[in-house]
Amino acid sequence: MGIASLTAFLTTVVFLIDVIVVAVVRARVRNATDDHLDLVWGNAVWMTLGAAVALWLALAGACYGMVAARRTNSPLD
Repeated sequence: MGIASLTAFLTTVVFLIDVIVVAVVRARVRNATDDHLDLVWGNAVWMTLGAAVALWLALAGACYGMVAARRTNSPLD
């Protein structure tokens, strides 16, 4: 669970850094070219978001699976 948590956290941080970098570069290019050149949000930003969401869902599913398995294998049943 430690590696999964670390991976999900780092992917979220990378997504935030990616969004910040793209937004800053996009604004600087727009200002430098007087709106003659426009940059768009590419696939990398959205793929990183999808990876972060998938990792968090997988982590939540793993945690739920561990709790559910503990409850069904309880000797008190």
